[in-house]
Amino acid sequence: MSFVKQVDKGQTEYGGLPFWSWNDRLQEDELRRQIRVMHELGMRGFFMHARGGLETDYLSEDWFRAIEACVDEAEKLGMEAWSYDENGWPSGFAGGKVLDDPYNHAKFLKAEVKDHFDPEALAVYVISGGKSRRVTAEDAENREYFCVYRHTAPTYVDTLNDIVTR
Repeated sequence: MSFVKQVDKGQTEYGGLPFWSWNDRLQEDELRRQIRVMHELGMRGFFMHARGGLETDYLSEDWFRAIEACVDEAEKLGMEAWSYDENGWPSGFAGGKVLDDPYNHAKFLKAEVKDHFDPEALAVYVISGGKSRRVTAEDAENREYFCVYRHTAPTYVDTLNDIVTR
């Protein structure tokens, strides 16, 4: 059984639409060549998908010229051309442009075991009687302090912040 059915003008009614990873410098001649190869293989279309390694600036004029060239080639061949709007995760990441503002960086907590009370920690806990107890100053009876610190991740957006996700 064939999953590719040819219809008028060389179009395929059934066929794959792969996520086409764009992870290099986007050059019109090469993009058109790859589309022709996908067409020859019976692909019905493709999703243009920015991925790590992309050398053409995401959402730049060169980016949109590449999109236009691919749409043009797809139309000539009767294929579907889809632009997948994610460059990284989550949707709306915009190739890292959202991360230009540190407010948008993901926040997380990290705990470290130390042999002393750290007043710079967000919170400090000790284990006493099998239970954790928060302390606000050096506790002479304890040798282990569980120090909690607040960090940011400059390579990921704060998906738990409704302002950032909007």
